[in-house]
Amino acid sequence: MTLSARFRLFGYVLLFAIRDIFPVSWYGRDLRERARTFLKSLRACVSTMLNLTTLAILVITTSLVAALYLGTVGWLRDYVESNPLARTVEVGAVFGTQSRVFKPRDLAELALLEIEGETEPVQGIFGWNDVTFWLFDAEGGKDDTLTHGRTVDVEDPVLDRLDYLAGRGRFTGDGVGQVIVSGSLLEGLGYAPGRLPERFQLDYSDLAAPLQVIGVVTDVPSGELMISESFYRAILDRQWDPLPRIPGFYLGPVEPTAQLEKMLGEIEPYLERRSATGELVRRNGMEQWLLFSRDEPWTRERWRQLFLPSIRRRLENLGQGWETLRLEWREPLASQVETRQNLEPEYTRASIYVRHLGQVPAVADAVAAKGLHITSNTREIALLFMQISSLGHGILLAVILVVGGLAAVSLVLSFSQDIRRKTPEIAILKAYGASDRLVLGAYTLEAMVLWAVATVFGLTAAGQLAGAVNRRLVALLQWQGDMPMLAERGLITMPMELKLTVALGALALCIGATWIAASVAARLQPAQALNLHR
Repeated sequence: MTLSARFRLFGYVLLFAIRDIFPVSWYGRDLRERARTFLKSLRACVSTMLNLTTLAILVITTSLVAALYLGTVGWLRDYVESNPLARTVEVGAVFGTQSRVFKPRDLAELALLEIEGETEPVQGIFGWNDVTFWLFDAEGGKDDTLTHGRTVDVEDPVLDRLDYLAGRGRFTGDGVGQVIVSGSLLEGLGYAPGRLPERFQLDYSDLAAPLQVIGVVTDVPSGELMISESFYRAILDRQWDPLPRIPGFYLGPVEPTAQLEKMLGEIEPYLERRSATGELVRRNGMEQWLLFSRDEPWTRERWRQLFLPSIRRRLENLGQGWETLRLEWREPLASQVETRQNLEPEYTRASIYVRHLGQVPAVADAVAAKGLHITSNTREIALLFMQISSLGHGILLAVILVVGGLAAVSLVLSFSQDIRRKTPEIAILKAYGASDRLVLGAYTLEAMVLWAVATVFGLTAAGQLAGAVNRRLVALLQWQGDMPMLAERGLITMPMELKLTVALGALALCIGATWIAASVAARLQPAQALNLHR
């Protein structure tokens, strides 16, 4: 058969299939007979509409259930996978029955962990320490309880996952002199909740040492505050001098007059009360300057707050242009704390960041096999998530099998009844020399036309329903609380792959039902077909 003949045959068969699906007819000799023929053809169309409805319901139901599963599990996976805390195996430095600290070589060994079937599961590892400090409250009084916290590497991804109430939470440089605190700690110390305090002080060598608060968070993992590991190392090594103490300052140059000598004598009681002295000294050759000193040096801030304002008020009566006098600080004294050197960093804990959630249980087991103590519950969380995902997959499969099975039975019964009713057409086709293959192809083409109409309608309706339900669910869940990435991603997802899979599944089901129903009819001889119809 030539190609043009094949196209003509396909056109005839397609036209036959469409007319057979929608057999609307009004032939007759008079109006009454035409009406009877039209009503009879409409009754035949009811079966077609039922088949279309069955297929459309199958497409809509399967699409919505699969979209809800893919969207929910996908959102949970994205949310969990994007959170390094969920992909973290936290370990303590407990080796067997002995407790000791981590060394850098221990961390390097853990970074090379291997698990079966996976290559390089460890994405990064950071060591850190538990710390405790005495703090000062907002009124300057020392807190009566120790505050617990932890250190953190300035590159640790945990800093990006904290829920910040104020501040950026990023350390400058090595983070020396900077701290991240919890909102509850601020409130407990009398600071305004959720705001960065102007100063925050901890006890350092029996002094209230100021810190810069770079972030206030809802919760701090493992404590109430976080400082950089470099800062903690500087504290341990006594190499942090936050309060350079200055023995005094110069004001000048001045002209030595009797009035100046008198003023120095008048303020002597004031200076004694502050353990300070004031004298006229020579600097830079012949220049005369006022020198104010203390035996116990102050920080520059305390000089400015407690001493300079009162001295300037007393200088107002000198009449020597006191407002033009220059202020020059004396050289700061060396730190009063003897420094010490720690040759190698040590850590009490380590955070192992795994590449993806499914690797967490295996990495945790590998770490435990080395005799280390797991101090986090991420292994159990990962297993629970995978169980939930597996359960959802099973429910999705069960729903598809039930809905698909019911649809298959309904279509087979409906197609069998339709084909039995069409045995005269089959007899005529056979009488004209139609082969079994051509008869089967004609009814298969009918099924594909039904499938195309039902799939287009079903996917369109499923898309509209999915959008409406998704907007409702997102609004409801966001009203209950902050749900990261929910508005952008949604809980119902219908990617093109899902639509294609549903469409192909419906097509396979439709063709399978047609072949089951039409295979017997296709083998009938014309006489047999006419006898069955009678």
